[in-house]
Amino acid sequence: MARYQSNQNIQPLNDAGQRALEVQALELEHHNKVHRRRRIVCAVMLLLITIMCAWQYQTRYVRYSAAVQSTQKEQKSLDAAKETNAKLKQTKKDLKNDDYLSKVARDRYLYSKEGEVVFNLPDDK
Repeated sequence: MARYQSNQNIQPLNDAGQRALEVQALELEHHNKVHRRRRIVCAVMLLLITIMCAWQYQTRYVRYSAAVQSTQKEQKSLDAAKETNAKLKQTKKDLKNDDYLSKVARDRYLYSKEGEVVFNLPDDK
């Protein structure tokens, strides 16, 4: 629809011309009012959609960061458990070895063979 601009040089010849110009001005005013209202509604809708998307992003980011922290914590716990498991497996394997058993008995329990004398020396720490 073409925009009509009022021209001060144009004067209506009769009442019908005057009425036609008034109707034309009212239509243009109504047209502008409708489009202004539509722009406002579109802007409000866009703002609401933007706020909803930002809120969704923020809540998902919080969940994601909590999951990452939980995963890191559990990974550390898993690594510690694996290390403990490896040590226990090695100890189990060593307990089947007679030389290791005699070494443990001598170190921890001060066990000695016949004719040996055990000296307990202090640690220099």
